[in-house]
Amino acid sequence: MERSLQSIMVNPTDTRNLVLIGMPGSGKSTVGVLLAKRLGFGFVDTDLLIQEEAGRTLQAIVDQDGYIALRRIEEQVLLKLDVRHKVILSLIHISEPTRPY
Repeated sequence: MERSLQSIMVNPTDTRNLVLIGMPGSGKSTVGVLLAKRLGFGFVDTDLLIQEEAGRTLQAIVDQDGYIALRRIEEQVLLKLDVRHKVILSLIHISEPTRPY
């Protein structure tokens, strides 16, 4: 593992990122912060950026405006990111609510 980490440590000519995707509560935030520190990378939690942009929680966005609105906000936030030498956490894991027929 040590050798693998050394191969992706910050190099000015290297623009690779490390992206963590997983179920809620799986430890992405904990592992992401530790990896970022170890590798000398920045840390980005896209869920937090989306909530900051919208001024409300992810679930509130879905409840009030729908799943598609959440995805639009997510896209806007992701397109603004400077993604060089970052540990990028997640992408959202909220599924569209089931609608009764």
